[in-house]
Amino acid sequence: MFWRTDGGFANDAKVFAVQPNPALKDKNAPCADGAKKNELTFYPFAQWQQKVNEDQQSVIKNPGFANPAYPTDDYSLPKGSPGVGFVVFDLSQMGRSNPVIKPPSIPETFPTKPFSPATDY
Repeated sequence: MFWRTDGGFANDAKVFAVQPNPALKDKNAPCADGAKKNELTFYPFAQWQQKVNEDQQSVIKNPGFANPAYPTDDYSLPKGSPGVGFVVFDLSQMGRSNPVIKPPSIPETFPTKPFSPATDY
């Protein structure tokens, strides 16, 4: 699910940039990092899905957050799930149910001893 607070995500002609020939510039640079704008092809969301074959099941939909703006940053969903498969869960139930972590024992890999910089060199 994609969404932007100004509602303009679907109509933004440059929402996704693709570098069609990254190997022409540098064989070790498979992405658009550092690419010049004339080396990129820009797509609006729907064309990016169709022409580049990306994120075919994604949708543009306002999730209905309570107040996501700073400084509130309230991303709760007072109207429930926005749909598209998201399941609202009880935030008090998240995290570990058992706070004790029992790491496995690891045998010594080499003997250790105190080191004296005055005599041990």
